[in-house]
Amino acid sequence: MSAATAYVRDGAGYADVVVPRPVEVVFDYVSDLRHMPIWWPSHRSYRRLVGGGGRSSLYGWVMPQSPLPFGMPIGGITVVTVFERPTRFSYRIVTLGLFSRMDYSFLAVQGGTRVSLRVPSVLPAFPDHTIPALDMLAATLSGLIS
Repeated sequence: MSAATAYVRDGAGYADVVVPRPVEVVFDYVSDLRHMPIWWPSHRSYRRLVGGGGRSSLYGWVMPQSPLPFGMPIGGITVVTVFERPTRFSYRIVTLGLFSRMDYSFLAVQGGTRVSLRVPSVLPAFPDHTIPALDMLAATLSGLIS
């Protein structure tokens, strides 16, 4: 059974999951995009190129298969646009054929931290691509961080 939920409404993607860890721990893990290949394994690599991880930091990344319908390997740049520890984290993704934004919010709730993700423009397959990643995030943080 999936712990994460995701849906598409009016062209935007929404997803969330509760992670059984304190909000600061979850924020720090998710906002360090170098962890992305661990919990969202469709990303082969995610490397910080410029900055310390906060606002205006640049990351380079590679995916062996694009989430776009043609499914070719792609790479690109991510620019951190919002870094408000421990509540908000956003970034823009720039690559050939894809310009998107990922907005995360973090809220302390009973049992841990609710991680919510909003993507302003998505494909209908957004839930199929996102739910396994957020489930992996929750499992990874449950097992790796004490």
